[in-house]
Amino acid sequence: MANMNGKTVLITGGTDGLGKEVAGKLASLGSTVLVTGRDRSKGETVVRELQQEYGTNAVKLFIADFSSQEEVRHLAKEIAGRYDRLDVLINNAGLGKTEQTLTDDGYEMTFAVNYLAPFLLTHCLLPQLRAAKSSRIINVSSGYQADGELNFDDLHGRKEYDAWDAYSQSKLAIVLFTYELADQLKNTEITVNALEPGLVPGTSFARHLPWHWKFGFHVLSRLPARFVRTPKKGAETYVYLAASPEVTGITGEYFVDKQSKQSAAKSYDSELRKRLWDVSVELTGVSSNIPIQQRHRKTPEGEQSWQEKP
Repeated sequence: MANMNGKTVLITGGTDGLGKEVAGKLASLGSTVLVTGRDRSKGETVVRELQQEYGTNAVKLFIADFSSQEEVRHLAKEIAGRYDRLDVLINNAGLGKTEQTLTDDGYEMTFAVNYLAPFLLTHCLLPQLRAAKSSRIINVSSGYQADGELNFDDLHGRKEYDAWDAYSQSKLAIVLFTYELADQLKNTEITVNALEPGLVPGTSFARHLPWHWKFGFHVLSRLPARFVRTPKKGAETYVYLAASPEVTGITGEYFVDKQSKQSAAKSYDSELRKRLWDVSVELTGVSSNIPIQQRHRKTPEGEQSWQEKP
């Protein structure tokens, strides 16, 4: 791994499980690590533990609930007010809900936290990412992205809700976002990649699972190491993408065990990517200043070219 002295890293969901492990590893490489959590008391405890374990004061806590777009925007504003640049953004925070739950913004909780929040936060922090000499965006997906289907007629499960469908939909969406954003930023010094951490029992994700899924995770945790990961093993690909010189300039890829792999075939559908992007812009209200290439969209009057306003 490269020396990360002078680098600033933001990892969402960094006060538990894999996020905590990654935060510690990146702090040990010399970077200033900003972690987010929802519980201030717990977050302050975790930060003290990391500072003591790695002998550094360069782990900082920010509080935000990623189910609230207002709090995501406030988080971005708070970070921008304290840091002129951001070298690495790791969109790690995630959950799965047993029952359909709507956020205060009116969106399905799993889709909002696992996908819309990273979409919004990334846009809000683009000025800080651009200010770095080169920067990296890392989006955390899952092998279950292969099971995902985007139901644009019912993204929020109002007609019919299935917890697993909601989770896999959100993880497919984050891969589609990764590829689309990488394309749009290909003429910049910002790279965008996704990763699959593998099965890591005991992480905070399991807190929101139904009892039979939790039992399944408990059983899986008893399997040989080749089937499941410890947090230390699960963190390796995060740290590799954040700090390794081997991936300098590599963008728009999906990584498993520090290797670029093929994601689900549907994730390479450019029209699906663009449709999701347009819906996401509408749902988050972002005013994207990304230099977007000319696109073509079918309308009742025929196919027309258009460009999003900066």
